[in-house]
Amino acid sequence: MNTKTILALTSTLAVSAALSADPVTVGNVNDLVTELDRLNRTRDTSATVILKKGFYDVSSCAMEWDNGSAFQTSDSHLAVSHLTLKGETSNPRDTVIYGNRTARILRCYGGQVEGLTISNGYSSATGGGVLCIDTKATTLTNVVVTCCESADVGGGLRYATYVRDCQLIGNRAKSGGGTGHILTSTFPDAGVYGGVIRGNESLTTGGGGAICASLYGVRVENNRAATHGGGVFNNAGQVVRDCTIVSNTAGGSGGGVYIANNSQIISNSVVAFNSCNEGGGGGIILANTTTTAWAYDCIVSNNVATGKPHSSLGGGGGGGVLGGYLSGCTIVGNRVTNNTVTASNANGGGILNCKLATNCTIVGNYTANRGGGAANSHIVSCLVSNNIAQCGGGGIYKGSATASKILLNKVENIDGVVNNEAHGAGVHSSFVTNSVVAGNAGVPTSRVGQPYAGGGYDTEFYGCEIRENFAAVGGAMYKGKAAHTSFRDNATINGTVIFRNTTGFTDCDIKGAILDWPGYLVNCRVHDYRTEGYATIPEGANAFTSGVFNCMNVKSDSPNLLYSTSNAGSSGMAATNTIFYNNNAASLFWPAGIPATFINCQFVSNKVSKTCIGVSGATSVEYVNTIFSDNMSFNGSESYEYWPNSSSDTNAVMRNCVLGTGSRRYLPNLVENTSYDVRIRFKADEKWPCMPSKHNKMLRGNGLVQDWMSSAGDVRGAEYPRLRDGKVDIGAYQNWDPIPGMTIDFR
Repeated sequence: MNTKTILALTSTLAVSAALSADPVTVGNVNDLVTELDRLNRTRDTSATVILKKGFYDVSSCAMEWDNGSAFQTSDSHLAVSHLTLKGETSNPRDTVIYGNRTARILRCYGGQVEGLTISNGYSSATGGGVLCIDTKATTLTNVVVTCCESADVGGGLRYATYVRDCQLIGNRAKSGGGTGHILTSTFPDAGVYGGVIRGNESLTTGGGGAICASLYGVRVENNRAATHGGGVFNNAGQVVRDCTIVSNTAGGSGGGVYIANNSQIISNSVVAFNSCNEGGGGGIILANTTTTAWAYDCIVSNNVATGKPHSSLGGGGGGGVLGGYLSGCTIVGNRVTNNTVTASNANGGGILNCKLATNCTIVGNYTANRGGGAANSHIVSCLVSNNIAQCGGGGIYKGSATASKILLNKVENIDGVVNNEAHGAGVHSSFVTNSVVAGNAGVPTSRVGQPYAGGGYDTEFYGCEIRENFAAVGGAMYKGKAAHTSFRDNATINGTVIFRNTTGFTDCDIKGAILDWPGYLVNCRVHDYRTEGYATIPEGANAFTSGVFNCMNVKSDSPNLLYSTSNAGSSGMAATNTIFYNNNAASLFWPAGIPATFINCQFVSNKVSKTCIGVSGATSVEYVNTIFSDNMSFNGSESYEYWPNSSSDTNAVMRNCVLGTGSRRYLPNLVENTSYDVRIRFKADEKWPCMPSKHNKMLRGNGLVQDWMSSAGDVRGAEYPRLRDGKVDIGAYQNWDPIPGMTIDFR
């Protein structure tokens, strides 16, 4: 190394040492302004100004600020460029910079601010306390910004890049009362980290605490927005993570958090005790309808939406969450209150209009309208429990549920809203698959009248378990339909209708039920019902296919097991491949002036007090390929197989039937190919009752073939074809002999 090189290196180190001199400590306003101005112009990122403990009134100061290319006249009292300005102690309240609301306190072009209190700044533009340039990283650490105000965005601060462990308290602005626009476009990890945003207010628009800011581990509380987002309003791709957002208020929607536009996330956060005045989303509103806004693993608790629709947004409901997507969230204790029956969108005590909610717990929410737990939402693998709705859908209203548990919800009038359609304690007007609906109750009061449907109202169930639900009428269902679903132990106030006005049932197991106008029943088993009165199917049943009826009416004078009125329609009642066995009733069938048809049915081991099959006043009753056997009276004194009420009732037809053991009175006027007094033997099979044994040769292939049989199965389903070699057996089963040559006998 030559001498020139050594001298040059020595000169460079000397300059660097000078520029990296020890921090400058100041104790008055004049020295503060002087040192900041001097060091700002060096643009040395290592320079530090330490401000001694004390109170600094900078209201008469004005410094030029660095715009990156030149220094220009500022509208702020102080300016920081590149360097660090910090308080003398770790307590930011020991060192206070006060602006007396005469101008903004601090303008920053990069640099750091630490351990200070910035108080009483004001800007007629933006950033009442601190304004940073959005293209240069500026960090605030352990800073209190309080009692500042701006006429535009960011009462406390705007465009800071990293805000760490700061307190933004009691600031006001047109929008973003605490902080505004911490942009992630230039610095993807920009945001507020830790600290508190408390008691701030947006005076005209949204974001009482923060607007357009990513928040990490921040407590956001007691902020207020004139419109949306009492705590936080985000609409530019920001995230909210590990935060506590409590006791905020929005004049519009989104009491705690309002998220709109672009893909945004709130996760692992508590959103509680917030409220909104109109538009809905007491806790959170995920408002965008074109892209994805998610809430992950959040607790949304005890928030309130008033149910008042917003002038432009509509809505009004969603006490906990309105809109968007949810995963792993707990939605508990939220409410929609002060509602009216006419506010059609003011539903969803827990959630409203959620496109998808997965693995969520929705518990203990309430609405004065419909959907105590969820409304207009699609839920998967969720628990919906102990929610209350005054006007219908205690658990779910107008949505769908898959692989979920809908338990212990209620329709119950609490606030005195009069509504005659407060139905569906579990589910109202929805589609439910592979779920359990249990223990839901429609609670009758003098105001609400008679709530219908403890399980589901006007709902379609597929692959579900519906049990132990309760209502005034339709303990299990009112309207709607079901397939591959089991029903058991549902109840009504006085043991009356468990199902009413339903479209029909396919492949269902129905235990302990009274069906009133049930529509069609295909491949169903109806069994184990006991009552002090009323029938299993009082009226309006119009189609039974491949079913099993095994019910008990314990009073000998109770009404009919099957009973039809004009409500069944002009087609009347029809039963195909259906078994009626071990039932107790006043009569098994008593149609009132409408036609009825039984094809390939079996009436076996029923007990009746008066008649087995009555046809008084029927337009016509036809029995085809049907078995009657071992039916008797309650006291066993005589057993009856079939008769009309008198010999004058000649409107019944019996074709290709078999009458087993029992006495007979008046037989139908028209009897074709029917066998009498034949003892029919049945197999002992719990799954498929009353299956004739193979020894009953008179049943084999002697039925009347009809067109529908070519593609149909017997009572057991399509895998047991109704025809063999073009022939049909009598009864509900097709008894097939083993195919010759296919049997192996091991001895």
